[in-house]
Amino acid sequence: MGSLCNDIRFGFRLLYRNPGFSICVIVILALGIGANSAIFSVMNALLLRPLPFSESQRLVTVMSSNPRVMGDEKSVASYPDFSDWRSQSRAFEEIAALAPIELNLAGEGEPERVAGFRVTSGYFSVLGVSPRLGRTFLSEECTPGRERVVLLSQQLWEGRFGARPEVVGQTLLLDGHPHVVLGVMPATSERLFQPKLWVPLALTPHEKAERGNHFLLPIARLKPGVSLDQARAEMRTIGSRLEQMYPESNSGWGVEVDGIHEGIYGPLQPVLLILLVAVGCVLLIASTNIANLLLARATNRQREMGVRSALGASRFRLMRQMLVESLVLALLGGGFGFLVTYWACDLIDAYLLTLNLPIAVPLIQVDPRVLGFALLTALLAGIVFGLAPAFQSCKSNVNEALKAGSRGTTAGHSRRWFRNSLVVCEMTLSLVLLIAAALLFRGFQRLLKFDPGFHAGKAISLSLTLSQGKYPDADRQALFFEQLLSRVEALPGMQSAGLTNSVPMGHQNVHMGYAIEGRPKPAPGQDLSANYHIVSPRYFSTLSIPLKQGRTFTEQDRKNSAPVVIINEALARAQWGNEDPVGKRISIVGGAWSTIVGVVGDVKYFSLGVGVLPEICVPLAQYPSNNMNLVVSTIVEPLSMVSDLKREIQGLDPYQPIANIRTMEKLVADSVWVEKAAIYLMGSFAVVALLLVVLGIYGVISYSVSMRTQEIGIRMALGARPQSVLSTVLGQGLKLILLGIGLGLIISLAVTRILSSLLHGVQPTDPVTFVGVPLFLISVALLASYVPARRASRVDPMVVLRYE
Repeated sequence: MGSLCNDIRFGFRLLYRNPGFSICVIVILALGIGANSAIFSVMNALLLRPLPFSESQRLVTVMSSNPRVMGDEKSVASYPDFSDWRSQSRAFEEIAALAPIELNLAGEGEPERVAGFRVTSGYFSVLGVSPRLGRTFLSEECTPGRERVVLLSQQLWEGRFGARPEVVGQTLLLDGHPHVVLGVMPATSERLFQPKLWVPLALTPHEKAERGNHFLLPIARLKPGVSLDQARAEMRTIGSRLEQMYPESNSGWGVEVDGIHEGIYGPLQPVLLILLVAVGCVLLIASTNIANLLLARATNRQREMGVRSALGASRFRLMRQMLVESLVLALLGGGFGFLVTYWACDLIDAYLLTLNLPIAVPLIQVDPRVLGFALLTALLAGIVFGLAPAFQSCKSNVNEALKAGSRGTTAGHSRRWFRNSLVVCEMTLSLVLLIAAALLFRGFQRLLKFDPGFHAGKAISLSLTLSQGKYPDADRQALFFEQLLSRVEALPGMQSAGLTNSVPMGHQNVHMGYAIEGRPKPAPGQDLSANYHIVSPRYFSTLSIPLKQGRTFTEQDRKNSAPVVIINEALARAQWGNEDPVGKRISIVGGAWSTIVGVVGDVKYFSLGVGVLPEICVPLAQYPSNNMNLVVSTIVEPLSMVSDLKREIQGLDPYQPIANIRTMEKLVADSVWVEKAAIYLMGSFAVVALLLVVLGIYGVISYSVSMRTQEIGIRMALGARPQSVLSTVLGQGLKLILLGIGLGLIISLAVTRILSSLLHGVQPTDPVTFVGVPLFLISVALLASYVPARRASRVDPMVVLRYE
């Protein structure tokens, strides 16, 4: 133990005596370990950190799936399916469900639009959460006609009601209806989706019977001793049984059970794994660089090792000394890397707050698991870059080491081979990272060029939901929106205004089934469906959505006129091919036959990276809704119009809240946030890897030149020309470069296919990337080799020979 402490003290003394070397190694390690720990902290927050619920490992999501309709995506469930799952399953202790809702909150301050959930009575017991104040819902309160009740989140309770306990039992106005506050839930209840409040899921008998209406997210708690695989097997059996019992609605629909982390954040997992592998490669490149630096230092310390060996130090003792020095460096680098992780986590949190995400993202922070990961990474890095100099020290020949002068001996063939191999490894990993970053960048460039189908410049949207209490019927709702459009379009700086129930890329999409007149009823599981949009007449012109055939809606498409619809090109192609669909009739969810009066261009309603789906648009006057988005295009900066828009809305109704104020450009930008984050991070990793490779190539060639100075001087004294020396040294570097490039290309061809889902039409074997990136890397690496090669070609043989 005492000798180990001596080794540690000696290691610190060496670092103190060589501050330049020490600082260089520690900085490289801090960046590598900090970047790895930062990416791991994101994975930890989303996928690993236990949720703040009792036995959260038993929580699962239960969702519908239909590969024909949804592809690999999973869908929410209908209430009848949820009810059958709950009654037939034996794997769950309890199963509950929630559905998103937005309500107007009035009283005690400014009117506010709040997001929340309608939940079944057992929702909080499934999560294992008890109220901070009051009580949760009773089963009888989930029945229409009962007294309306509400539970507040801790955030809303503290922010709007000043954390007053007496708020329990008071009455709030939600959508114009009085609701009694039953209680306040703790902050842990907001962990999944960050709701402001919860109300009971009270459905009418008709709503409970609609199997085609998918709107519920079921969450369940496994019984003790029941595994996730057992629950999956049981639910798939129940799903098959429901397919046979209800072929018209359930044909093709299955059931998927996932752990709560995977169910909510699962789509992010592939991207995070790719980034973790990439940043791991950066750390490996950094470790090989440091190994080369330590090998160079170990060569210069051969005399020291020879003296130690002559005084009785065993090979194991020498090897341990070198490993301890490496681990001291690694732990210091890990300590500073931990500070880098804190800084990086703050940056990631700040970035996520700027995004309009459909799911709640927990705070990215450093916890004991991240600390353990950083420590383990530092130790592994220390071992990786410390083994080479440790083995070299124990293989030293005592006699040769003691004979050597102060400059040390020239490295033998095996040592040069090992150092060169490290450089080849760096080149290989760097090329893989650069090719991956270039492919992602080309894919992102291609993605940004995708036509969203509308003009996002100088356009802004905001959400309005009229309270059912104040606007109980369709006529009053229609009058409010009609007056609003009239007032908004009269504002100076305004170009056009429209209304829609689902703004593009705003995560508000509604899916509806439809039938075509004159065609036979589809087979079970083959029902037709499309995204459903309610729009005002000038909505299409406001966003410059082109009219392809027929006409758009007009003021004559009123409540008492013949029902009409407009479809997009995707639906027209799918159902009528080259035939003109204008004049044909369709029925939406079994309603009246509506005439198709126009075909508009395809719009990407989900994101730039998601393909166009069939769309059906209906006029607001014929299909009134209290939940709409105001979309305006302006001739001035759109955000400068917000105060004017608020004034006009409150002029009509001073208690009407406004929510989700966003420019259309921001909605488009937020739709590609995953791809943007991936390219930024991967690009940063690739640049760091490139810099490390340049340093590695330069260091190896420079060290080789310094060790061969006498040889080069003799060659030049015997008549060798400077150009010959230059080409010889460059040739040495070029061999390493080309070998690394060859291996990197082989590995890249194998691994870049993993990125295919993020490339958006760019091939994983894109020839431009696979030719351009290696040529660029060869050029940079040759430049790094040229500097020491040029220095070698300028050696004065007289000076060298006189020195020797």
